Amino acid sequence: MSIKFLNRIHSKENESLYSFLFRTARANYFNHITDAIPVPPTFYKLNCNELNTDSQWFKIAKEIMDNSNQDIGNFVCNQFDDLFFGDKEEDIIKHEIFYSYYLRNFTKYCPACLKEDYYHRIHWDIAFLTTCPSHNTQLVLNCPKCHGFISMHSLMSGTCKCGFNYLNVEADIIKSPAITKVQTNLQMTLLNPRSSIKRSDGSLLDGKVYLMLFSLFYQLLGSLQTEKLVSKKQSIKFEKFLTKHMDMKKHLIEYMNFLTPVIQELVIQPEKNILSLYETIDDLKTTKYGSALSSKKSPILKVIFASSEGKLYSDYYSKFHIEIKEIYHNKDKLIQSEPLERSYIGITDAEKHIGRSKTFIKTLCELNFLEHKYVEHKNRDILLIKTESVLKWAEHESEIMSTRDARKYLGITQKQYRNLIETDYLKVLHGPTIDGMTSYFVDRREVYDLEKSLLSKCQRIEQPNDNWYTLDSAKDKVGKEEVTFVELIKMVLDSKVQVAYVISEPIIEGLYFSKQDIQSLRLESFKQFVKEKGYSKMELMRIFKLRTRTVNKWFEDGILKIDYSVQRGTETLPYVNRDQALAVLKEVNGFSKNQALSYLDEWDNKFSSLL
Repeated sequence: MSIKFLNRIHSKENESLYSFLFRTARANYFNHITDAIPVPPTFYKLNCNELNTDSQWFKIAKEIMDNSNQDIGNFVCNQFDDLFFGDKEEDIIKHEIFYSYYLRNFTKYCPACLKEDYYHRIHWDIAFLTTCPSHNTQLVLNCPKCHGFISMHSLMSGTCKCGFNYLNVEADIIKSPAITKVQTNLQMTLLNPRSSIKRSDGSLLDGKVYLMLFSLFYQLLGSLQTEKLVSKKQSIKFEKFLTKHMDMKKHLIEYMNFLTPVIQELVIQPEKNILSLYETIDDLKTTKYGSALSSKKSPILKVIFASSEGKLYSDYYSKFHIEIKEIYHNKDKLIQSEPLERSYIGITDAEKHIGRSKTFIKTLCELNFLEHKYVEHKNRDILLIKTESVLKWAEHESEIMSTRDARKYLGITQKQYRNLIETDYLKVLHGPTIDGMTSYFVDRREVYDLEKSLLSKCQRIEQPNDNWYTLDSAKDKVGKEEVTFVELIKMVLDSKVQVAYVISEPIIEGLYFSKQDIQSLRLESFKQFVKEKGYSKMELMRIFKLRTRTVNKWFEDGILKIDYSVQRGTETLPYVNRDQALAVLKEVNGFSKNQALSYLDEWDNKFSSLL
């Protein structure tokens, strides 16, 4: 039976097949296309955007389009197949299309576009697209009232099954420049493949090549962890996302708003993250099931590298293997390389022999501690390091200790480490002020000697009790003025204080000081301070049992005179020497010399216990 309609309509720009058929039925006074032609029930569930020659509805739709002098291929998503898949065989791409590229059972729309002209645009069914560049708004995926997904049937009918009118919604304005840029580029090139996109190296990608590369990187990211490409806050694991229709349906907008800017950056600014992408793919080989997934990525990489604009990406791949995979003596499946003489090794081998990072190895080369050379490979200079010098430095490593290792071994802070260096307790062999090394390296033997000397002064204990102070507590309590960390270590080495060592801890971190000895040192320190500087105003108030007003008046009347001042922040603290305090005790209180001395000694003991 030939299906013809009396009233014909004109197609609209980028109109979908379903939209055209629906409007044709309405123009011929049918409520819906299903009232005009015999189609199966599944027609209500499908977007009818796929050229499926085996389906009943396709045959009917093609006949209608032929009778309307319309090419059905211009109304379905398959018109974009060539842009996304190039020369791939149809049976290969069949599985990929409607589960990751094109929508099949639901759709999206722009309310502003429908208000201007109510019909469905075919590119809304492309999964990548999430915005309307014309109105800078996000496409609507769910009914604002019932939150159900929008079927093509309900959209063209104008209302959701819950009764909501699809025009009664204001779409969200896009605030992200990255999303706006990539969505604009995608839609511009999809609808006009002759347009071009500029890459960071200045080269221009024509629209078709841009979309092909975009599609390939989209496939490449499938099922990958993306932490290395974006921040942790944004990171999403696309585990089997490309083959799970329901997963994509549930999170389509958020997935694509996250994914498309990442792909865009890989295509036009590969210097930012493409090495991380290669590393992510390579890391799959070390996981339980990742090797098979990694091998699936290699053919995609081959296609990218073999494309007309693929050299930029293959050059970064070369760099990745040169620096990480020793491509100069391990042939890679994707990029072949000739082995070089083994008297020189690559940076990864040097890293393994020396046990330091690549950055540290490069620093050793820059400072000429390692004999090295550069050879040209694929228009790049490759760093090769003489094996003999690597082995020589590795031997030297046994004689030195880095800042991190020394601190960890002794159990000290960065500041304490620097204090030991500045006071010559540790001999520096390498460092910024010596030979330009980025951090300080000390003689390993001196670290061990310091440990041995400290241990010789300690009694070993399992756990400290109330008779001991920690190092920090002892440091705070020894004197009226701050005693330095190094001075406390010197007291230990000079046997001026009894020390215990908790055997389960690093030597300095595990030091504990006798409370009795610290209290004696505190009294001695206080007496020395008083001898040099005298008493503060607060101490004078206690000695003479006076109020602040009276002490201040004594200063005003000249009974007490300031002998020494100490600056504490913005405040200047006056001190009165001991001889002056003795004189006032004798004159004002009527004390004899011996009584005054005995009285002040008693107060010195009290003051030292309060420190």
